[in-house]
Amino acid sequence: MDPARAAAGVITGIGFLGAGSIIKSKEMVRGLTTAASIWVVAAIGVTVGLGEYLIAVVLTVLVLVSLYVLNLLPLISDHCYTLCLKWTGAPACSTRWRIRDSRK
Repeated sequence: MDPARAAAGVITGIGFLGAGSIIKSKEMVRGLTTAASIWVVAAIGVTVGLGEYLIAVVLTVLVLVSLYVLNLLPLISDHCYTLCLKWTGAPACSTRWRIRDSRK
């Protein structure tokens, strides 16, 4: 079995799982860190599968340290805001633009 094909299959499948973990609502997007973590764990798994244990251990330590340190940082932009828009123009359905029924 070709290792490149196996890695491509893993990357494709994990991409779909990561995309499924991202949740978008009206106000915010959640799950980006989860999706990135799922993808990097898959990459570590492929690295172990290829027999590169030292690279996998170093990558695991780097990922764990970076997730821990970034979680400690106070992010100013980590707030949710709501944007409300109000339409002040013409009505959405005007009498001038009605579609006529051709069956009459």
